[in-house]
Parts: sequence; structure tokens; C-alpha cells
Amino acid sequence: MGWFGTRPAWRSEVDAALEPARAVDRKRTENVARFILTGRPSAIVKEIDALAATAGGRSWTAALVPRKGTAAAFQPLVRQLGRMPAEVGLRWGIVVHVARDFQPWEYGLGTVGGGQWVESLLKALQRATAGADLGGLTFDVVTRILAAEGVPEEELLRAAFRPEASGHGRGEACELLLRLPGFGAAVASHAAALVPLMERTGVDARLQAIRMLGSLTAEELAAFTPQVVELATASAAQVRTAALPLLDRLGPAALVELRRMAREGKPEQRLAALTQLWVRAADDDARAELLALASADRAASVRGLAERWTAERRPLASAADAAPAADSGSAADAGSAADAAPAGDSGPAADAARAAMTPAQGALAYQPAPPPQWSCLTPEADDWLARFVRTADDLITAQNRRVEEAASRARAAGQPVWPWMEQRAAPLGPNGLKELRALLASPQPPPRTPAHHTPQAVSTALLRMIPEPALSPPAVVKVLAHLGRLLDGDRLSGFGGNLINQHHRATGAPSLLELERLLQDLGLDGWTAIAPLYFWPGLWDNLGGSFAPEKVWPYFAEHLDDLLSGRGISALQAGTRHPAFFTAIASFPEPPAAAVEALYEMAFGTSKTDRTRAQAALERHPGREQRAVAALADGRAGVRTAAAAWLRTMGTPASVPALEKALAKEKLDAPTGAMLDALAALGQPMEKYLDRDGLAARATAAVAKGLPTALGWLRWDALPTVRWADSGAPVPLPVLQWLVAQAVRARSPEPNALLRHYCALLDPTDREALGQWLLEAWVAEDLRPSPGGSAIASKGVLAVAAACAGRGAAPVAAAYLKEWYGQRLAQGKALIGMLAWIEHPSATQLMLSVGSRFRTRGLQAEAAAQAEALAERKGWTLEELADRTIPTAGFDETGTLPLSYGERVFTAHLRASLTIELRDPDGTMIKSLPAPRRTDDEACAAEAKKNLAASRRELKGVLELQRTRLYEAMCTQRAWPAGDWQRFLAGHPVMRFLVERLVWVADLPDGARLLFRPLGDGTLTDVADAEVVLPDDAVVRLAHEVTVGAEAAAAWQAHLVDYEVTPLFRQFGKGRAPLPVRVAGEGAAGSRVAGEPAGSDRELADFQGHLLESFALRSRATKLGYVRGPAEDGGWFMTYRKPFPTLGLATVIGFTGNPLPEEDRTVALTTLTFEPEPAGPGGALPLAEIPPVLLAEAYDDVRQLAADGTGFDPDWERKSEYR
Repeated sequence: MGWFGTRPAWRSEVDAALEPARAVDRKRTENVARFILTGRPSAIVKEIDALAATAGGRSWTAALVPRKGTAAAFQPLVRQLGRMPAEVGLRWGIVVHVARDFQPWEYGLGTVGGGQWVESLLKALQRATAGADLGGLTFDVVTRILAAEGVPEEELLRAAFRPEASGHGRGEACELLLRLPGFGAAVASHAAALVPLMERTGVDARLQAIRMLGSLTAEELAAFTPQVVELATASAAQVRTAALPLLDRLGPAALVELRRMAREGKPEQRLAALTQLWVRAADDDARAELLALASADRAASVRGLAERWTAERRPLASAADAAPAADSGSAADAGSAADAAPAGDSGPAADAARAAMTPAQGALAYQPAPPPQWSCLTPEADDWLARFVRTADDLITAQNRRVEEAASRARAAGQPVWPWMEQRAAPLGPNGLKELRALLASPQPPPRTPAHHTPQAVSTALLRMIPEPALSPPAVVKVLAHLGRLLDGDRLSGFGGNLINQHHRATGAPSLLELERLLQDLGLDGWTAIAPLYFWPGLWDNLGGSFAPEKVWPYFAEHLDDLLSGRGISALQAGTRHPAFFTAIASFPEPPAAAVEALYEMAFGTSKTDRTRAQAALERHPGREQRAVAALADGRAGVRTAAAAWLRTMGTPASVPALEKALAKEKLDAPTGAMLDALAALGQPMEKYLDRDGLAARATAAVAKGLPTALGWLRWDALPTVRWADSGAPVPLPVLQWLVAQAVRARSPEPNALLRHYCALLDPTDREALGQWLLEAWVAEDLRPSPGGSAIASKGVLAVAAACAGRGAAPVAAAYLKEWYGQRLAQGKALIGMLAWIEHPSATQLMLSVGSRFRTRGLQAEAAAQAEALAERKGWTLEELADRTIPTAGFDETGTLPLSYGERVFTAHLRASLTIELRDPDGTMIKSLPAPRRTDDEACAAEAKKNLAASRRELKGVLELQRTRLYEAMCTQRAWPAGDWQRFLAGHPVMRFLVERLVWVADLPDGARLLFRPLGDGTLTDVADAEVVLPDDAVVRLAHEVTVGAEAAAAWQAHLVDYEVTPLFRQFGKGRAPLPVRVAGEGAAGSRVAGEPAGSDRELADFQGHLLESFALRSRATKLGYVRGPAEDGGWFMTYRKPFPTLGLATVIGFTGNPLPEEDRTVALTTLTFEPEPAGPGGALPLAEIPPVLLAEAYDDVRQLAADGTGFDPDWERKSEYR
């Protein structure tokens, strides 16, 4: 650029910042530089604006704005802004604004300075400095630029406090302001103008005010003490929780204002203020004063606080007498408005007695992280570096060769040579090794190298070698930083976090606190750099997710305010907390007091998901029973409902008096049902609390007030006739309407004790017909084409179906799940919740099937959770639940199903071939049931045909599911006590035909072993046809070649052939999986002593490079019980998974990948691994931990997949386009 005279230093920085744009259009960029520095030519502004609206010009205009890949070029400019004339910064801001790189929805400050250019400038500054030093950039520098255009400082501050200023994509400007030195002082100096903005009542407005006060020091925050106290005692739990860190920062300065609020505020404010004062009380005298103040309060809810404080010092049974029951006439419960109120926003009332219920907790002491030893070139590290460079260079050479071959093929075929075909990666070579050695030898931390392109081969070498223990954590950080794979802006990159996880698994280091210390030496903020990866790992395991608790909690103790307020983590600021929030809290030896209060907020809150997780996190917290008892007296129906449900889960008999007292005063259906559920779970008879005689009057009065609008679709006149079981009298319609209505208001597909009790009084046949009719009507409404297109608002109807329906429910639910699994997740979960309460084996088995193996992970998880809950209710294990609920398809213990036509009775007989044989009353075999005669009962004949059809359907389902269950039992080596095996398998009318086609092993207490096969006459035989007597104390398992040896396996194979027994599945003849020597040990059974197979101690890669077509892979994998793995980057999936829930793991077969939607293409198999199920942190499990039978079966699965292809191809990476 032809400048005349002296060139100020900042002119060079302007030129440097424009280099990315100059590379696209040099001439126009020169004009931009002149405009920024001199104001001329001004026409360039309109030119930029016009080009930004065109596809061709956007590549240049976008380069004028800092972006992820170009931010470093702008950093010198930003650091010099304070030395520039304000007009230069202003003109740069104008250029950034007209370049239009920000979408309209990304603006949140509103109009500042007559437009949005101010926010564009702030966004650009944030992008340029994210993860970098601010240098000389301060709030004063920004306001001087604004002043050059006549924009006052106060206007910017007022805009920053707008509730719209933050949110999805709109927070960059506020993030910058919070980082700028001088911002807090400016906010304090304009307190008079900002205080009115903090008095807005909306939750979003208050949360934004809390956020903008978050960077103020205690001295600066003092100007807002009354407002902070107002926020900390607000009615919204989300606001209160977010404001508590500010209240803590004020310290003693907040006490005076809290005392004023405790005397002069509204009742809910007084209650919250007294609670906070109690937490901060210095001694017993202070508590006595607060107790007296609460006792004398004019509001019953505040006086109740004093009662609860007192009650909490007594045993639980005594506390029940002291806890006041809900006032049925309170405004909170008046009419249907209370029903519609958010049923769990506990409000200040749920803060009751916090301090008394939370014992004083000792300091959570931990050792601070030691200063990093940055000089880390040990002999082991030096050897690692040499091997790493050698490995990376070999991979780079192979990568370049493949790229060159691809380019040559394209040229030969006359096809385009894409840019990636022209790129060649440079090897690290001796110079690269020299640089790495010098870096590790240096006592200084590595420079903050921005993320840059790294050859895939280098990344692959890192993935292979970082898990080795040769490097210390500082060395790992140095290597990753040097290669550009450590950081992503101001945070750890996903790739870097993944390698830190892998290194930790191998070495146990670093802890999160030690990692923070390392990154702080690089100038990073410890929370911003680490926390996002703990909560949102992206494609990788979450950072620290597999660490031991003592390696996690000190970091969160250091950042407790950040954790509770969710600083910078949108997942923690949303209505439902991220699961990792609860994992972080659970890592503490004991929950810190501030976290306990946040957990109790959620334990009685509106989010069902948060309630469950918070209650689980508080499981070992002392006084939780007292907290729940106290909450039974809360003025809000949702809180009382949650408290009763929690007491049911706790199962504390001493809570019965409190529940009974609350129930006696309760007038609303939802809390009543929850209280009855708790009492029933605690062994109390329902007849003690329910009034059958007064039901009709109560139901009529309730229905007269109106039915829920969500039931507008239900045709009450089409309900089937329902009678009482004891009298045969018809059930009045209002009673049925009331049962359905209260279930819908409860918003759950699971019936409470009230509903279950009344439904149990109905005629069994009528009850089942009612449940089936409601289920089918609900499904029809849900699938009815309409603008809404959903019946999820009335999912409570399914609770009535759950309490009434029988064998007909499972086919309806199964068909729905099969058809709509990917589009109606909420409805699918509701149906699974219904199945868990239907007292019929077919419903239970369907739920177990979905929980064991289903393509939609959310539905699978819901079914697994419901199955665990059902097993717990019945006092069984999951395996016992599965055994005890196998449907019989209607057959008795002899395998006979009577089919009555009235006087004539036909019979269906289950044969060993698992087919049904029909016989007439004379015993003559017939092909089908005949038409009824005149003397037959037509209704009975129709019912007989219906039962036969249902039996055929049920039998088919049993065979499909139980074959899979038995195969999984073999893989996992499930053990049955001999008595259970005889009763639930060998003695089952259907299962006995399956177990007869398998070979079993009985382990005896003295160590002896019996191998046997059941026969059709009920006896057992060994391989030599001798009878086997099964001792009562034996333990029975399915046989497998791995467990019985090759000789016994061969003998049993011959036995099965001789007796023409078709095995249910193959138990013998597959061999063993060849383990790596370092896993199996030299000479160990199943190991390769001649050399290791491809793979590691966590994977087997014997079939890596075997080619086949993707659709053939999908077909075979599906038949073998595998489901498609999750989609990864770019919509590709690269695994098939077969879960084994009882072991908590899944077999994972890797291949080179296929995009979604799938296409038939050549792919290659890669590795066989085993991962946690459900998928979570930790990656592949060591092969040594996998049951040998499962390992052998999984290995055979891969062998079958490979056999469907063309075999191994040394050029597999190219042919499968694997890069």
C-alpha cells in the first residue's frame, strides 16, 4: 500500500487483519484499508453492502469479519484499538457491520446508536479475542469508539440488560462485555439507570440481569444489594438459584437487606429471606431470633417454616405430628386453577427449613494442583517422540500415495481432479522430531497455537499412541498444542479432550483440577476451557466422564458458583439440567450446601427428569425424609404430589402418619393419588382410605365442573358397558368419566393407587374390554390426520388402559412402536409406561424386548427403566421378571388349550414342533375350527376362534423373543437355580419345547459338572443316553464349546445328529476367539502363541480390510441381532451394535461407514470391540473383561459377515473410500 510519511504501528495491524480478504480480492481490500484509516473512499461501504447480498461476493465480504479460522489475524488489530483514533475503530466497525456476516436472529441488543452496528462491532471483537488475551482492549476503549458516533455509555449498558440480549446465537456481545476490564465499574456507576431494568418481572429479564452482574466484584455489586436480595427471594426457582452466587458474593453486606425483606416483603419473600438468613446464621442465638420472627409472622406459610424448623429436630414419626397438613381452602388450591398451575415450581415454600434440614457441612478439603513440570523430556518421552514421528510419517506417506492414486484415476477417466486430490501432507521428519524434543525440554508452557489443519495421518497416530503411559500430562498438552489439536478457540478441542481421556485411562492423570492448572498456564479460563466438554462432548466421550470421583470433584468445588449458575453452558441454564450436572454433584464426597439447596429445588420442581435425578443425587443426604414430609404441607399441588411420590420411593414406614394426615385434608386428585401410592407401597390397605359408597356422588360433582379439554375427542357414548364385579350393577358413566379425567390431569400413563384400586373393583371381562377400547381409541386419535396430529396431551388415558387392559394391549402397542418409533417418541414412551402396569405376561415381555434391543435408543432406555421399576415392585431381579412372565399362549401345563362351543369343547395341543394341532370333542384331528351348529353357543364359538387366533399370535411372539433370550443367556452364561430352571423353563408349556433342543450344564456344589439334555417325557439324558438326576442345589447354565471343551462339544454334536434334534441355535463347532497374547497370556487357552492378531487389548481386527457390500452387511448384521450404530460427523454411521443389557455392554462391529440415507456401496470391516451399554464414557472395554462365550460368539458374528463378502483386499482403504 502506497502510504506517504510515517506509518503508525497500528496501520500495519489494519493491513494484517485484512489479509484474509486480500487473498480473495486485493483491489477492493486496498480500498477497505484506506477507508478504515482515512474515511475515504466512502463508496466502498455501499459496495461491501451490495456484494454481501450476492453469492459471488459473499466469499470476500465474509473474509472482512473475524471467523474461527481467521480470528488470529485480527488479534493484533484488536490489541491496538486503544492506541488508535476512535474514528478508525468506528470505521472498522462499520465495515464489519455492512459485511453482513451475522444473521438477523443473532442480534439481541436492539437498537444502539441508531442501528445494529454497535452489536456487530462487539460480536467481531468477541470472535477475534475468543480464547486469546484481550491485550489493551477495555470497556473504556469500546465506549470511546461509540462516543465518536455520539452513542452514550449508558445506552449500551441498558441494551445489555435487555432479556433478549442473550439466548441461542445472541450472546456474543454480552460475553465480550463481561470479559472487558472496567465493565463492572461502569455498571456500578450507572446503577440508578439500570436498577429499574432489574425490576422487570419476567424470568428471562431477571436471569439476564443476574448474568450481567456476574462479573462484578463485591464492592461493585454492593450498589445493587437490594436488587440481588430481591432476585434471591424471587418466586421463580430458576431465578432464585441463579442469584444465590451473587448473594454469597455480597457476604455480610446482604444480611441487613435480607432482614428487611424478612419483615417487609411479601409472604413468599419473607419465607425465602428467612431461609437464607437461617443458612447464614452465625450461632444458636441468631437462629433463636429467626425462629421467633418466623413464629410471629402473620402468614401461615411463614409460621409453618418455624414449625418445620422445630420438627426437624425431632425423629421422623414425631415430625409427622408437627407438620401441618395442606390447607384445602388455600388460594393455591382453589378450583381448577390450581390444577393448571405448574405442578412443581416449589416456590419459596419448598425452601422451608433448609438450614435445619441440612446439617452444617465441613469444608470439602482438597489439595490444590501443583505447578506443572513443563520440562518433561524423559527418556521414555524421547523414545515415544521418535516412535510417534516414525508412525506419523509412515501414515502420511500412505495417505499421500492414496491421494495421488485417486488423482491419477480421475485424470485417466477424464473426471474432475478435486482440490483434496492435489494436496500432499508434509512429513514431520527429523526437523519435526527436533522441534518436539526442544518443546518438551523447555521449562516454559507451550505457546497457544490456534487450531489449524493437521493431516489426518498425524491425528491417527495421536489416537494410536497418546494412550501410552510414556508421556506426562504436560507433555501431552505440549504435543497436542504444537500439532494444533489441543484448542478450539478459548476451550479444549473435542479431539484434545478425547485424547486427555484416553491418556487418563492409561495413567490415571491428569485430574480435572490438574488439567485446569495446565491450561491456565496457557492463559485460558479454567471453566471456559474445560466445562463445555464435560457437558457437551460432541462426537467424543465427555471429558472426565470416566475419571474416578476424586479426580473430578475438586475441579467443581473450585467452580461451584459456575456450576450452579451455568456460566457459559446453555445446557445448565435451560429448564432441564444436563445429566452431567448431577454426575458432577455426585462426584463430591458429600454434596456442598449450596448444591444441596439447588438439588432440593429440583427434587420438588416442575421437570420430571430433573426431579428423578435430583432425588437420586440426594439419596444419601441426611434429612431428606424430613424434607419430603415437610413438603406435604406445601401450598402447591405439584410439590405435594412430588413429595408423596418421593416418600413412596424412600419406603420409610415412619412417614405413614404424615401421609395419612396430609391425605385427610387433600382435595385434589393428583396429590391424593400420589399419597395413596405411597401408602400402598408402605403396606397400607387401600380400603382404609377410599369410600366406594360415596364415589358416585363425588364423581358426579367433579364431572359437573367440567372435563379436561384434552379429552374432547373421546366419545363417551361409545364406551363399552362396565359393571361392578361384586354386584353386577352398571358403573355410572360419571364414575368412568371421573376416572379417565383424573388420569389425564395427572399427565402420566402410569396408574396411581387410586385408579388401580377402583379399576380392580370392576368386572374382569368388562374391565379388560374398557381398557382395550380406550387404548385403541387413543391410538386412533393420535394417528388421526389433523393439524395437531397428536393425542399426547391426553396420555393419561393410557393409565386407565394400564389398570384395565389384558392380553390384547401388547399387539396394539407393538404395532405402534414398530411403525412410529422414529417419529412419535413421546407417544412411544407413554405406551411403554402403560405396558409396565398391565398385569399380563405379553405386555411385560414386549417391554422387556424393547428394553433389551430396539433401534431407538430413547425408547430402549425408557423400557429398560420401566422394567427395572416393575422388577423392584415385585421384589424380583430383571432376569426373574423375564422368567416369571413368559406367556403360555393360553396352554396349560399339559400343552392343551380348551376351546368351548358351549356343549362341545374342542382342544388345541402344542406339539414339539411348536405347531398347534386341533382336535374335535371326539379326539379326531381337524385342520380348523368349524362353523358353529345350531346347538352350539354362537358367542362361545366366536370367543373360541378369537382365543385361538390370539394364541397363535402370542405363540409366535414367545418363540421369537425367547429364542433371543436363551441365546443371550448362553453368551452371558446366565445361571438358574435348579428349582427355578425346572419350574419356569423345563416345566413351562411352551419353553419346555425350546429347552429340549439345547444342551445344558449343571454345576454342583462339590465342583462336579453334569451335561444333559431334557427329553419330551420330562427326564434328562447325558450324551451316552444315561438318565441324569438334577440335584436341588445345582446351578444350571447353557453349554458352549468354550465352557465344556472341544471333546465334549464334538460328542454332543454327534448326539444331536443321531437323535435328529435341530438345535434352537448353534452351541458347538464355532471355536474360540483368538485373543491378543498380552490379553490371554502366553499359552492361555484361546490365545495366539505364534503371534498377536491385529488389534489391541481392547479390540480385535482380524477381519479388518474384508470387503463386502453395505446392504449385505446390513442384512446379515440384522439377522444376527445387531442394530445400526449412531450417526456421526456428516451423517455417516460406522458401527453395528448388539446390546447385552444384563452385562451392561454391547458388541460393536466397526466398518468403514455408510451415509444416511443408506446406499449400497463397497465397505470394509474394521474392528470388533465391546463398549458400555447404554453408550457412555469410557470407550472400548478391555477384552480380558469380556465373558469368553460372548467373545467367541461375537468373533463368529464378524466371521459370518466377512464370509458374505469377497475376502481381504490389501487395497481396502481405497476401494471403500476410507480416509
